[in-house]
Amino acid sequence: MLPNSLVSKLEEIVGEKNISTDKYELLAYTITDRSYVSRIQLMGLNLKPEYMYDCVVWPQTTEQVSEIVKLANKYRVPIIPYGGGTNDMGGTVPLTGGIAVDLKRLDKIIEINERSARVHTQAGVILQILEWELNKHGLTTGHAPACMYDATIGGTLSTRSSGSLSNKYGKIPDMTLGLEVVLPTGEIVNIKPVPEGSTGPALKHLFLGAEGVFGIITSAVLRTFQLPEVRRFRSVLFKNLHNGIEAGRKIMQSGISPAAIRLSDEAETMKNHKMQGCYCVFCFEGPREIVDAEEKIVMKICQEEGAEDLGSEEGKRWWERKYYMYYSTPRSSVYPPEEGKIRFAIVPDTAASYDEIEPLYYDILNVVKKYGISVYSHFSHWYPHGTMVYPVIYFNVIDNIEEAMKIYTAVWNDIAAVILKYKTASLNHHHGVGFILGRYLDKEYGEPLFRIFKEIKKILDPNGIMNPGKLGL
Repeated sequence: MLPNSLVSKLEEIVGEKNISTDKYELLAYTITDRSYVSRIQLMGLNLKPEYMYDCVVWPQTTEQVSEIVKLANKYRVPIIPYGGGTNDMGGTVPLTGGIAVDLKRLDKIIEINERSARVHTQAGVILQILEWELNKHGLTTGHAPACMYDATIGGTLSTRSSGSLSNKYGKIPDMTLGLEVVLPTGEIVNIKPVPEGSTGPALKHLFLGAEGVFGIITSAVLRTFQLPEVRRFRSVLFKNLHNGIEAGRKIMQSGISPAAIRLSDEAETMKNHKMQGCYCVFCFEGPREIVDAEEKIVMKICQEEGAEDLGSEEGKRWWERKYYMYYSTPRSSVYPPEEGKIRFAIVPDTAASYDEIEPLYYDILNVVKKYGISVYSHFSHWYPHGTMVYPVIYFNVIDNIEEAMKIYTAVWNDIAAVILKYKTASLNHHHGVGFILGRYLDKEYGEPLFRIFKEIKKILDPNGIMNPGKLGL
């Protein structure tokens, strides 16, 4: 519980209507995070009071955020930046209580600069709202993650997010030109939105993916792109996974970049499409002449790998349903829970080079088989030098929190160990680290890099108030 004097001073900063200590509101903020711990809490099982926020504030300006941080330093109270609460890895779970700084009232789109193809937006703007506004000007962010309708700009920056069309437009760090950040001391810094530079390390990357441990992102300048003249889909069926990955590799190394390549493994193909083999959908977009050329090259490569052409309708259907797994309902859920059981999920998305991705994928499958649980995988973000695999692992327990925790922890430990043994594999591709993967980050970085990482934290955040317990810190 926060001291009354601290609550009163927070009220002075943001106004009485922009702060809450209501226990039900705090519970809602605690369980909105999509991580395992919060899902258990949502089910009403074993709710631990230490995982509850003490207070939530809704600042409306960067200056208010700065004053909140300064005050939290004075009282040595933890602060957790909060966007849409869509993180899968426990990035906003309050492990030691503290203040949720909800940024959604920093919701202004400051400038759309069509000539320089950029947008300046505050961190609390919802992705889909920004996209709708840009579309009015014939522009797009090119960033379309599954959580499009409730994730914020600040949250995507803080986790190095990736969207469905990343092959063409890149991940969110590739789109970021400049940042405004409130440091853990309360100082406000601005990183200029230069097109490119050679002035030492690009310090914006210190905050991208940092999940608030180095400061609070309050606004960003992002690249924009022209709305495509044409968006076209094509789907094929490969005989096996190897042929599908080989086709993806050849396509990405040929000099073209389809906006999306989504290759399902055999299990996901059977689950979603009732077909034998590996289903793959392509999205092409841009000027008509380029789309025509890309589609022609892609289909030639697919034919060389023995694929069957399924036409465009299946691809269109995927696009229309691309948010169904995230915003699931009993009608739309891709993987509905079994009757009378509680469903838990693990999503250990990882990326690796082309010479390691298949062995890594099969090693993950072997871990899952050991526990007798279900896994459905796809490969949906591709690069000239490698690709990522997105295994969705489901298991069921019946009202037994101890069993759930034991299995969940064991599966993560085994999968992390598998990923970490590969030289080119990333512990996570686009969901972030939070506290769930934080316990493995020292092995991901190795020494002395992880020691340096911790020293940077001490320098920037001497009182350790910023999102404690995340990223292994």
